[in-house]
Amino acid sequence: MWEEGKILLVEGTVKSRDDRINITCYKVRQYQTDGESEQENKPATSPTQPRKIAINMTQSEEGEEDMTRLNNIMKILTRYPGQDTVLINIVTTEETVNLKIPNTVNYCPEFAEEIEGILGKNSLSLRENHQPT
Repeated sequence: MWEEGKILLVEGTVKSRDDRINITCYKVRQYQTDGESEQENKPATSPTQPRKIAINMTQSEEGEEDMTRLNNIMKILTRYPGQDTVLINIVTTEETVNLKIPNTVNYCPEFAEEIEGILGKNSLSLRENHQPT
């Protein structure tokens, strides 16, 4: 979203002090003209039930790097709010630790790309919830 040349709609407050302007931003989204449909940014079909996302992270010998990766994953989760549940599986040499994350997210290709950019390809899986008929 924060790319040069993009037009954004910003909600916030503007304050002036000592001949300086300060803008406090509360909410930002990409601006769309009347002719643009919000459907362009939404998937063709939106799930009616939450899905389950499993993120797999393998513990390395570098504990500090692992913490940085985990913190980056948590930041990504906050950028994609939605209804899909998340489980982070941390694989160690002795065991696999399953962390159920309280954040719910909206799975989309951009979300997957960000996670895989940190943890590598095939580091997450998506499972649809199916109701019995």
